[in-house]
Amino acid sequence: CGNIFGDILSDEASMLVGSLGMLPSASIGESGPGVFEPCHGSAPDIAGENKANPLAMILSAAMMLRYDLDRPDEAQLLEDAVE
Repeated sequence: CGNIFGDILSDEASMLVGSLGMLPSASIGESGPGVFEPCHGSAPDIAGENKANPLAMILSAAMMLRYDLDRPDEAQLLEDAVE
């Protein structure tokens, strides 16, 4: 339960855009790699059915590049592609 408050905030924030899974998210600790995924995961239950919107995953990858891999230029390329 180390990140329950963050989970609650991400759930609430995701509802502002109308759907869980439409926002990128990150769980970043003080050391080690973070976990980057759309709010409420990557929807493996609908994989291969052409139903999932990939934009949140693309933006999660941009967050990984920016905050975990220190690659801000590459992160910006992904963010610009989504716009």
